[in-house]
Amino acid sequence: MSKLSQKVCPRCRSIYMGCQSEPVCPTCQDSIRRATVRKERVRSQSEPPENPVLECLVDRQGQTVATIGGASYVFKPNGSGTPVCRVTNPNHHKFLVRSGHYRPYNVGEP
Repeated sequence: MSKLSQKVCPRCRSIYMGCQSEPVCPTCQDSIRRATVRKERVRSQSEPPENPVLECLVDRQGQTVATIGGASYVFKPNGSGTPVCRVTNPNHHKFLVRSGHYRPYNVGEP
């Protein structure tokens, strides 16, 4: 059985009953846990896409320009004539794919 003793939390300076292995009070432990989960969610939203190359599905002659938040993406025809562009910003990438006019480019497709 663990021995509880009165301790002072070094983070928030509150007095609590805790065992020797608890470095901070239960309130601060919960706060640290929630902050870790929040940071992980934010990090996962800002990861670069697996396939940053997008294909424009709108049939046009020459180049297609998509401007999002001050960034311009120029979709130029590649060797097979498919208009493609590299979009590394994860939020711009998601926005363009959701619009329905762009999709991730797969080299193996005709």
